[in-house]
Amino acid sequence: MRVAVSSASLIMTTLVTNLLGYVYWVAAARFFDVAAIGLTSALVSTMFLIATVANMGMGLGLAYILPGAQQRWSAIVNAVLLAVGLLAALFSLLVAAGAAASHMEIGAIARSASGVLVFVGTCTMWGTGFVLDQIFTIENATSLALLRNALFSVVRLLLLIATTSIASTASADAAASLLAGWGISSVLSTLLVTVLFVRANPLGRRFSWQIDLGAIRDVLPLSLRNHLLNTAELAPGLVLPLIVSVFLSPEANAYFYTTWMVATLLITVPQSTSRALFVHGAAVGGLSRDVLNKVVGLSLGVLVPSVIAIVAGRGLILSVFGQSYVEHGSGVLVAIACSSIPMTVCTIYISAARARREFKRAFGVALFILAVSLSLVCAVITRYGLLGVGLALCASYVGAAMFCVNDLWLGRDDAGRRGTVSVHGGGGRVG
Repeated sequence: MRVAVSSASLIMTTLVTNLLGYVYWVAAARFFDVAAIGLTSALVSTMFLIATVANMGMGLGLAYILPGAQQRWSAIVNAVLLAVGLLAALFSLLVAAGAAASHMEIGAIARSASGVLVFVGTCTMWGTGFVLDQIFTIENATSLALLRNALFSVVRLLLLIATTSIASTASADAAASLLAGWGISSVLSTLLVTVLFVRANPLGRRFSWQIDLGAIRDVLPLSLRNHLLNTAELAPGLVLPLIVSVFLSPEANAYFYTTWMVATLLITVPQSTSRALFVHGAAVGGLSRDVLNKVVGLSLGVLVPSVIAIVAGRGLILSVFGQSYVEHGSGVLVAIACSSIPMTVCTIYISAARARREFKRAFGVALFILAVSLSLVCAVITRYGLLGVGLALCASYVGAAMFCVNDLWLGRDDAGRRGTVSVHGGGGRVG
């Protein structure tokens, strides 16, 4: 029951965040030109990638440690948040300098000290906020994750409206102003929700300003494999906007990122439910097949009608951005929306294997998707454009999902028939 409640709350977080995000990008597309939107979306994708890499999987590693941390709880959390924040700041500095030196489009953010400050600060906040949401999930306080993301989205939209006066400025300046809105919104929403969490203290945790740097040594062995797995799993969605910008143009990336943002409403449904599945399995040391099937049913029950609705209404959905978005984005939106169904199977499979520490099986699926999707995209993008990107992504997930279905559901052994989750090849089971 707890997994279902957490999954439902995380799905609601996803729906609220992405619906408000949809409104945000619609408004941005109306006020700012395509070049500014393309550069901003590339910077946002880079920020997401930095936040994913910088957290070193420590948010996931905490799922193994925090339930039994007792009096060390606050010192462990403080140490992890500090470490992630410092890593995010360092990585963002290196990326900004490297992009400027190599004359990449996103290097435009490094043309001024204020641009670098905005980029580094926003990446740092996103890295720590990402871990904070995972802590809320571990602590059964997913409603606070919902509140944090909703507040962020509302404040970001208000700041966008306030910056429309600079819409006619250079693309780099406009993109820096838009990105600053993401950073300020993250700071305000994170501070407010953190105060609420400390005051509510749902599980009676002991809060302090202590920092237990030794906790990093405890968390990292459990985190690094999860980190590499999480990075491999998220990498296609984070890298694709950069590939589109390089192989096509920032304008093409504006069209792609807009359709990707719409499709994210679907993609993050399995990501939310699988996160709750992982936290539950890591905490209790196992997953029953009944729990697994309920999560699959919940995910597909929300996802399939949503896919049908988005595919049927794609013209209307994209038309609010402008007619050019309909012309360039309809085909890729259909392909990405359809890929979310096999993606659900793959994501839940990876979480089930991750929870029982069957990392080889999880890595196999994640690396297959990463290698095949990016290879196919690079092979077809110059000839088939954005539609080729969507079809390549869909094909990679379909291939991986066929393996996952056979391995986790069809290929049951005696233990699987007794109601436990069994992943063949690992020699173990969860029950």
